[in-house]
Amino acid sequence: MTSLLEKQRAWDYVRDPEKVAYLLREKLSRVRFYIKHTDPPAEVYRGDEREGGFEFHHAVDIPLKGKVTLYATLKRQLEVDLDAIGSPEEGTTILKAREVRIGKTQREFPRYNITNDAIYAANFQVSKNEIAVDNTRPQVANKVIFSEFEKTLSREIPGLHIFDYATRERPEETRALNKETRTIYVRDISDLESYRPVDPEFFDYRAYLEDEAALDRTRRRLQENQYQSLIVMPILYEMADGSLAPIAFFHVATPKGHPAGVELVERLKKVSEEIIDRIQDASMISVKDRQTVIDISEGGVALELTHPDLIKYVPHRTTITFDLIFKMQAPLRFRGTICHMEQSGNDSLFVGLNLEGEGHSDFRTGARERLRSLVHLLSTSG
Repeated sequence: MTSLLEKQRAWDYVRDPEKVAYLLREKLSRVRFYIKHTDPPAEVYRGDEREGGFEFHHAVDIPLKGKVTLYATLKRQLEVDLDAIGSPEEGTTILKAREVRIGKTQREFPRYNITNDAIYAANFQVSKNEIAVDNTRPQVANKVIFSEFEKTLSREIPGLHIFDYATRERPEETRALNKETRTIYVRDISDLESYRPVDPEFFDYRAYLEDEAALDRTRRRLQENQYQSLIVMPILYEMADGSLAPIAFFHVATPKGHPAGVELVERLKKVSEEIIDRIQDASMISVKDRQTVIDISEGGVALELTHPDLIKYVPHRTTITFDLIFKMQAPLRFRGTICHMEQSGNDSLFVGLNLEGEGHSDFRTGARERLRSLVHLLSTSG
């Protein structure tokens, strides 16, 4: 198994050898452990304490050597790092624990493993558009969307333009934000103090210009064009690893006598989200095939994806939309945020998702409430 994405988790650590041994001996003796990054998850059983470690029994075709990480899904996520120090027989390895990690955040909902076809996922929608910020050419589809928004917004916001990241002719001040997520906001071009950020969330354009001569040249250049205010905002796309990267820029240079307030910055932030949604929707593909549900809770689900299009495009996405289908029940439609992702060869992708929003349901009750009811049935029947 190859890990493609692992959401950062806050841990409490136990590293004292005596305390680690005590936890395995007394508190975790009956815990069901699995070997991390195995496909399917390989279970191990703790045996007797011996030779400074503990026996762990496992399938003979999965030899444990060197460093091993085991995990368990409890109220808090639990991981144990161990070293293999001996193997008295096939299927038994003596492991000495070095560290125990316990998730600081308690699981909001219990998780249930699915071992039959009682639940599956289907009717996926995922964007196949892989947005890059280092293109030498603007993407045609994106350029059309930028032009549409620019035409509509410029009717009410004087001096507004949208520049694709790859456009060579974009204004000089946009290049200050090539690797930035913050916005340049200068309320009064003629006032040197306006080049300082109004709060830490804004880009310090005055510091970027470095010295008084560069600042004065910039002010004179903007004044010669009869500008009153300047807003330069990156249109940010969330990459698969959770980082934000600019793919285009709002450039608003309002004419003299038309100062731009901070409220316009907030307005443009919302518009930038709409633009990203449009870009993703423009290249959306559908996959109807059913995919396996590995486990489920009221707040999330783990899926095994085997369809070639899902294996190809999901690793580049942060969210996907799909139906959860319980046997003999109408589909429940959800949007899921990807929290972790592992790939097994070229044929399987294991994805853990948090379910967002209320979802869609054909019942009078919402999808979230319906899911809660159906998951509760799993707990009472299992």
